[in-house]
Amino acid sequence: MKKIRNESGHIVDFLFVLGLFFVFALSALMLILIGSGVYKKTVDRMNDNFNLRTTTAYLTEKIRQGDIAGGVSVEDFDGNNALVLTQEYYGAEYSTYLYAYDGYLKELFTAKGNQLSADAGTDILPVRSFEATHVNGKLWKLTVVEEDGSVQEVLVATHCDD
Repeated sequence: MKKIRNESGHIVDFLFVLGLFFVFALSALMLILIGSGVYKKTVDRMNDNFNLRTTTAYLTEKIRQGDIAGGVSVEDFDGNNALVLTQEYYGAEYSTYLYAYDGYLKELFTAKGNQLSADAGTDILPVRSFEATHVNGKLWKLTVVEEDGSVQEVLVATHCDD
């Protein structure tokens, strides 16, 4: 005897497999979209932390490099609060000015007494503002406001007497 095949059974099987494939594809697409959103937020946070920590680490290291008696001070430089590091090279005094101007932390290295403007400095990192204050004897407070508004304050102690 010959069995008769039911053609409608094959169509239902095909539609079930096709529907299962679309559910799988849609689930995979949703997983990729959710994962990419989480990845983007993580990368943005890491970049923000990197910029903020890099700025304060840079400033801290500059103070440590200029840690000589009377080598660190805070001055007004062309209307900007500036951290000034003074050192002697080959018998002449030079100053390094660190200040915020035009959206950047800037550094200007020049012979002491030169009259330069704030736009002469080299752009280091983007910041909204920077302020250095002398807390007492050997303690300096550095406040950096990043582009996104996050604030980082760091206290740095020098080792040499003023």
